[in-house]
Amino acid sequence: MRTARVAWGLAGLAALCSLAITVLYLTADVNPVTDATEIDGFPVTTLGALLATVLGALVLSRHPRHPVGWLLCAGQTGTVLGLAADACVFRIGSPTALVVAGFFGGAYAAAVTCAVFLLVPDGRLPSRRWQPVLALVGLSYLSSLVPLDGVRAAGAVTMATAAVVAVVALVLRLRRARGAGRRQLRWVVAGALLLAAGLAMFAAGLTPWGLYLGFAAVPVCAGIAILRYRLYDIDIIINRAIVLAVLAAFVAVGYVSLVVVVGAALGTHLPSRFWPSLAVLVVVALAFQPLRQRVLRFADRLVYGRRAIPYEALSDFTRLLSRSRAGDQLLPVMAESLARRTGAAYARVSAELPALSASWPHPTELGPDVDVEVRDEAGVLGRIALVLPAGRGLLPAERRLLHDFAAQASLALRNLRLEAQLRDQAEQVERQAAALESSRSRLLAAQDDERCRTAAIIEREVVRHLRPIPDAVVRLDPSDPDAALSTLSRLEQATEEALDALREVTHGVYPALLTHRGLIAALSGHATRTGRSGALTIGTGLADLRLSEHLESAAYFCAAALLAEAEALTVASEHGVLVLQATGEPDPDDGVVDRVEAAGGRLTRSANADGRSTVRVELPVQLSAASAQAASSRSVPSEDLAT
Repeated sequence: MRTARVAWGLAGLAALCSLAITVLYLTADVNPVTDATEIDGFPVTTLGALLATVLGALVLSRHPRHPVGWLLCAGQTGTVLGLAADACVFRIGSPTALVVAGFFGGAYAAAVTCAVFLLVPDGRLPSRRWQPVLALVGLSYLSSLVPLDGVRAAGAVTMATAAVVAVVALVLRLRRARGAGRRQLRWVVAGALLLAAGLAMFAAGLTPWGLYLGFAAVPVCAGIAILRYRLYDIDIIINRAIVLAVLAAFVAVGYVSLVVVVGAALGTHLPSRFWPSLAVLVVVALAFQPLRQRVLRFADRLVYGRRAIPYEALSDFTRLLSRSRAGDQLLPVMAESLARRTGAAYARVSAELPALSASWPHPTELGPDVDVEVRDEAGVLGRIALVLPAGRGLLPAERRLLHDFAAQASLALRNLRLEAQLRDQAEQVERQAAALESSRSRLLAAQDDERCRTAAIIEREVVRHLRPIPDAVVRLDPSDPDAALSTLSRLEQATEEALDALREVTHGVYPALLTHRGLIAALSGHATRTGRSGALTIGTGLADLRLSEHLESAAYFCAAALLAEAEALTVASEHGVLVLQATGEPDPDDGVVDRVEAAGGRLTRSANADGRSTVRVELPVQLSAASAQAASSRSVPSEDLAT
């Protein structure tokens, strides 16, 4: 606030000095065309310096520490003081004014303008390499204060060189700029080129008006950049100034015109009549409100362009969203619309799920000046990030518009999230269906392999003992009892061998102990038969454990498969879960995994510190009363085969 008061105080001082210059020159017998050099290009230079001072005050009211704002305001106020001092010297010959004129003369104005060219628009040099140029500008100005003709001439040459280099710096900055920043700098560069051309003409001994017009063109072009492309975010001030000026002119002109018209009609002086004067005020007031709306729209259009109609922009944005279906189409449309409606240099829209992002006009790694979350009641859906032109921020109306955009975008991003979730679920269902189909194929193949293996074992181990029996019985000779008894003894022995082989086969397919006595007895018997009883550890309290037929078979065959490859197998119960833990180098095949998953269990693998691996199978063991009764009353194989 204090900075704004100082800035506007300097602008007021510049205005008073401009008024003094006007009075001093208009009261003198001078011709602005023929005496341009003697009166310092009055009134062009005076108006240019005053306009630059006002622009600087406007910039400082928004950005109190902006170097360009201080150069325009304080620097050009010094220029106006120098012009006023020159006017005093020209008109009354004051010695004090002569000193002030020498201090704030043409070299001072040129130095300030060159510094502006080097620092516009963000208040920083293009790079550290340009610091000597800024120092050269200051040195040239100081040389102009030395009362030696040679030094002053050298200062004038170096100042001209510095001016040309400053314009080159501005042109180089323009080449690197993009988007709105480039459009802003075009106008400033235009004013700089006009000033450089005028300086060249003046140095060549041609008319000085080129220099004066170039000096005045700099603030005019800067004003166009500010007004048209919002260089320093002071457009709201200019907007209200336009509204105030137009409405004040309407009220004044309307009232005076009606007074003249009504007064001429009544043939008297209207101010002396109360009721006619009141009628004129009522007419002006009635016409004021409709005109005010039109003037506001006109000023908004003039200053903001298409950004002056936020809710039309919002409706356009909604229509764009409705036409853009896919995420790769939706996000670029959102980014472009946001950048155009808020005046941002870059806009980036990103979605959390699916992980997508888009930038406009092109991808940028610049950090955002404005970052807004797009969210709904479930959480964050995405983000909107804006990179603003140098030296400006969002106006309150633009920030409200941005939040309205975010509210609209939340619907679109929520739809994107739902589509992504549906796609993920569909893909998961497809994967599960493929896994189930693969598991079904493996189970069918395993069943076929098991049938073939069992048939081959029976054929090889059982049927070979029984095949000779029918022929031997047919060949029995009842007349030879001794031979018949010997043959029957051989056949009985073959039958016993077949039964023994059949018992062995049935033990490998489904142990009778598993049905008759349960999991622990069957697993212990299997470990004994295979010589792995030392690798099997049974937890306490599991000797009488009975499970459903499905769970017992799953646990038995999984344990048997793990015991065949593991160094040790532990069977225990933990919190209602049957745990089979194998250590060493167990490598369960797909059949084990399928049995575990079919039983509602879980199989996990982990690596130990010593490089060995551990396989852990967890199976639920909770039994209902009906399941326990079914397990205890389960039918068993024939005792002939179970013994």
